[in-house]
Amino acid sequence: MLKTLHTVFYFELLLLWRRAQEWLYPVAFFVIIISLFPFAFSPDPLLLQTMIPGGVWIAAMFASILSIETIFHARWFH
Repeated sequence: MLKTLHTVFYFELLLLWRRAQEWLYPVAFFVIIISLFPFAFSPDPLLLQTMIPGGVWIAAMFASILSIETIFHARWFH
């Protein structure tokens, strides 16, 4: 079992190393969404304090949707 886990982990790291820039796309998207969030609404700290947790969750969800295509593409269409 441990050898199997090591093999899977090794191949995942190898795939990540071959496509080193692809993990940056969701991270950059998340940072852009969070940084533009105050411009979309109001820079009022009280309003942002109540709305930013939901904005973080929505930005994380959209960023994870961006990475789903590369996960499936790397496995079955390689």
